[in-house]
Order: sequence, then structure tokens, then C-alpha cells
Amino acid sequence: QKMLEQTISEDKKNQQAVIIDYYADWCTNWKKKKKTVFNQQEIQAKFAKIKLLRIDMTQTTPEIQALNTQLQVSAPPTMLFYDANGNAKPDLRIDGVISVADLSNILDQI
Repeated sequence: QKMLEQTISEDKKNQQAVIIDYYADWCTNWKKKKKTVFNQQEIQAKFAKIKLLRIDMTQTTPEIQALNTQLQVSAPPTMLFYDANGNAKPDLRIDGVISVADLSNILDQI
């Protein structure tokens, strides 16, 4: 939780948006998204301008559980977005699989 707040605060100073990407080794939907969406050149180019913070839910620790409760995340794959001013963008939240075009559109909005 403190790491997340520190990351968002640092990136706010740098005027950099932040994505929190929840995943787990056992999550087939996240693996599909990684293989068919995240590796696309268009997405990679946009990710280069954004701070990507991945949270591993493979084995949930008390710290991750507390963060999940705070951010209202129950399972991966979930993506949360913060703009360059550190403001949460809950309307852009993704739960589950997303297309390249839809993710590209969201990345253009943050």
C-alpha cells in the first residue's frame, strides 16, 4: 500500500500515468491478454510512456490482500489507471480480457 502511494506520488512529480496490472501465474485470462494484447507493438509503444506496476496474486499475502480490499480487486486480471496528476480513473478500470483497440483507446485517455 505504501509502495503504491509512493509510486503514484513519484510519477505525479514526473507527470507520468500509472497502470496497476493485477495478474497471477494461474490466471488464463491474464496469460491470454499478455500474449494477444500486451505484446502488440501499438500497446508496447504506449506502455513505454506509462509506469506499469504489476501485482502478483499467485500467492496472496496479507499486504496484497489489504491492497486488494483498498482498491476493490477480487481477482485477476484487473487493470487500474491513474493519470499523470495521480488521479484514479475508475471509469477506465478493466476486469477481464480486453481487445488491443479498447486498451489502446484507454491508454490514450490517461
